[in-house]
Order: sequence, then structure tokens, then C-alpha cells
Amino acid sequence: MQGFGAREVGAVLRERVGDYEISVVTKENMTQYTRSLNGKEIVKLAIAGRALTYSVSPRPPGRGRLRSATHLMVRLPYPLLVGPMDSVRVEYAVPADIEVKVGDYAVDWFPLHGIKYALYGSPERGHLCRYLRAEELARVGQEYFMRFTLQVTNSFDEPIRVTKFVIPINAISTYVDTSGKAYSDTILMNVIDRRRAVVRTAVAVRYYNKKLILVAKRAVKTFVMLYGY
Repeated sequence: MQGFGAREVGAVLRERVGDYEISVVTKENMTQYTRSLNGKEIVKLAIAGRALTYSVSPRPPGRGRLRSATHLMVRLPYPLLVGPMDSVRVEYAVPADIEVKVGDYAVDWFPLHGIKYALYGSPERGHLCRYLRAEELARVGQEYFMRFTLQVTNSFDEPIRVTKFVIPINAISTYVDTSGKAYSDTILMNVIDRRRAVVRTAVAVRYYNKKLILVAKRAVKTFVMLYGY
């Protein structure tokens, strides 16, 4: 497994990305892209012209099969304890969705994990969310995971236990550094009381420099969690 980045078509014709096998083959004046699972072709495309490179890039989790899922729920690997008027900053990782480009053309997008959904809040007023489980950085390799920083500030006068956060899917951006590691936005979570937490995405300034590639457009947004945390 090579992780994120560009490859020369002549150097690597086939590789595994998670459980999938993808291949890019040039034939005379066209390029053929195929994605297979257990030997069965799922996607097969022909692109005019001979492509010199193809790339595998991280994508923020999309809406998936259910277009009504416009929010993302991330559950932490263990409860995060934050004292009154205190702040905690922790790094985690989640599996990224995958985008494949052949030359300049985006030809495929797919998740590496089975898409799961969760309801956040009541059936009447809640949000249907795309669901991910965060992992500790020490437990995951570089391949096809994206790292993010969660900063929780407790503005409440009692200790809190944070087990999850919810944000709009379109509020997430993704970055790749020169080593192929992927980063997502810093998530700023401010707990106001037992019922409300304000969650905001922010540009990952810590990693942002000329060596980074912006994969998805930044979309800084604020979201109020109204059902607890």
C-alpha cells in the first residue's frame, strides 16, 4: 500500500486501496481505469488519451447513499474528560473516503469502510448523520486515514465527558503533506451547558504551509449541538 499521492501509470498499473483493487492501463490513445472488489469489476471507465499519472487523494466523508444525511457524527474511542473552565486538545484519526484522478480527470470516489448512519437527537428534530468512529493515532498507520485535532473547551461549571461531536459534512476540508499524510480541519468544541455545545471547524494552521496540497475547499462553519455531547 502506498497511501495518498500521485503515481506514474507506467510504474504501477495495479494496487490495492483498502479491500479494493484499482488499475490504470494505457492502450494506444486511451487510458482504462478499473476498480474491482473480490475480482468483480465495480467501475470501469475509458478516458481519451494516454494518461501519464494517476493519483489517490483523501476526500471528506460525503453524503453517501442517503442524500438526507448532511451531518457527520464522529464517536471518540474513549470518553474525553474535561474539567470546569478547562480546555483539552487531542489528535485522532478517521478513515478517509477516496478520490481517484487519472490525469486531470476525477474518475472515482468511494468509501473504504461500510457506510453507517446514526440519528443525533429526537426522531422529530434530530439529524440523520454519516457515522464514523475515531481512532488513536498510535493505532493507525499512514495509509488512507486522515488526522484531525479536537479541542474541547468546557465553559460549564461542572466536569464533562465528551463521547462524540456532530458537524455539517460540507464544513470539512482535507490537506495532504509531502509525505502523503492526510489532515482534516481542527474541530473546536465549546461546551456551554449540559444541553448545548458549539462546534466549529477551523483551518489547520499548524500544518498549513506551501508544502501542503489543499484537496477540498475550506468551509469554516459553526454548528450548535442541542442534544448533549
